[in-house]
Amino acid sequence: MSNLALVSVVVGLVIIAARAPLAVAPSASSRNIRWMIETDARIRVAGGFFGGIGLAMILAASSSDHDAAWAILLGGWAWVAAGLVLVGNPPFYRDLGQRLLQNSWRMRAMGTIGALFGSFVLYLGIGVY
Repeated sequence: MSNLALVSVVVGLVIIAARAPLAVAPSASSRNIRWMIETDARIRVAGGFFGGIGLAMILAASSSDHDAAWAILLGGWAWVAAGLVLVGNPPFYRDLGQRLLQNSWRMRAMGTIGALFGSFVLYLGIGVY
């Protein structure tokens, strides 16, 4: 298994684990997310985690000569950008998160779309790379 495939599988599983509960149990998930965004320190830790995963995606995609590695490279840059926003401006993310958590329909939609995207990234790691 190549580094790109391994990173794709791990990222796909992280996305599914983070988003699927929103589709299945939005009230329990919203309590956990509200706890997570309660303090600036927790948001910054999440930003560091996202930035680290994004960096791993960028490094794995840059060292690969596979044609579809651009998808992981682009996703890695998006994760690094999201991590920088979380670390640099936690109140912005807290406000955004609280707005998104007000409607269970919106949370279910985000969870479903996120789980489908995570499945796609997982498929890239298992079936393509």
